[in-house]
Amino acid sequence: MNYVGSVGRHLVTLYNNPDQPLAVTIGGESGNGFTPFPHFAGSQWMGWTGRSSYNSLQATVQKHYGHGLSFLGTYTWAHAFDNTIDLLGGDYGAYKQSYLIPINTEWGQSGYDIRQRAVVNVDYDLPFGVGRQFANHPGILDRIVGGWKSDMEWWGQTGQPFTVSISRNSGFGNANGGESNSAIKVANAYSNNLQPPANYNGPLTTSGMTTAAASNTAANVCAAQTKTRQRWFNPCAFADPLAVGSSNNAASAALLAPYQTGTFSYASGPVGVDNSLCDGLGCTTTATGATAGTPVPYVTGYPAVAPFFGGPKNSVSGPGNWKLNASMFKDFRTWHEQYLEFRADAFNLLNHPSLGNPGSTNTDIGANVVQITGTGSNQNLTIDARFFQLSGKYVF
Repeated sequence: MNYVGSVGRHLVTLYNNPDQPLAVTIGGESGNGFTPFPHFAGSQWMGWTGRSSYNSLQATVQKHYGHGLSFLGTYTWAHAFDNTIDLLGGDYGAYKQSYLIPINTEWGQSGYDIRQRAVVNVDYDLPFGVGRQFANHPGILDRIVGGWKSDMEWWGQTGQPFTVSISRNSGFGNANGGESNSAIKVANAYSNNLQPPANYNGPLTTSGMTTAAASNTAANVCAAQTKTRQRWFNPCAFADPLAVGSSNNAASAALLAPYQTGTFSYASGPVGVDNSLCDGLGCTTTATGATAGTPVPYVTGYPAVAPFFGGPKNSVSGPGNWKLNASMFKDFRTWHEQYLEFRADAFNLLNHPSLGNPGSTNTDIGANVVQITGTGSNQNLTIDARFFQLSGKYVF
């Protein structure tokens, strides 16, 4: 039994557009007055501020018996965390807003966090051929049935985590354009018979609409039983973060006003080939200049904006899976030390399906929300259904 752990510091990670607004405001406002370079189109950049940690307890059991029979079993209990973005887009797509939400607060379960994994291998030399229990003499029979070996492997693991996203009522949007904003976990995601969270009440925290009724108040949103194909987790274990009005009007400004840090408006004439810019209700731009509109509310500073962006990433894990593989192989001697190795392999011998994560993972109750609608994949470019493979190798 062993403990295996690692810590990563100064990991390369990918920031959002570095020219994002330094405040949250209503929809329809670009927030130019809060960007470091209002006339800069922006791009992504890399930094070395990422962190990670991995801790695991690993156990191995091995036993050799007579007549070519042996067992090997391994078990890993692990937990992985990070706050990084995969530059190739394989794990975590984007930070919430790296100027307003510090990267250190994005600490959460890694997308590859597999809590438990077990593997059992059984090797057995078939009892036929020279030196074995049956057909123990050289000849044609030995060349055909003698010397065969077999291997069987079973492995199983818990599921991969995913992030529960947000569904909004018509007329409401996520803060700052909704970059990777996520739902807030308020109860055990696999609890049964929950009630809708109290903080769903109010226009800035209601979630998506389904058949003209807010999903968080519908009778069938709270799962009576979880970890089924129809309801993998309970959406009532999550609350939506604060929203902003998606329209650039006085009603949206009034909804944000109770949370405001202040008000702002902005106007800037053209710079080079860039057009004029403006913010505020009723602002106008022309080819030669801009006029600021009526000031609108803004919210800035981490404690004030955090309720608009939601909870940590990867707060729920999908279904686990397992496979049984088997092989038979034999070396056919040809000349001196040369031989032909023949193998017959069966992958996923029992054709056990690997269920994927729910088809949609937000706080709405649409047709496929929290419902598992397809199979998963253990690795890119591999076949997960049962398949057989015959192969040969000549060694000389």
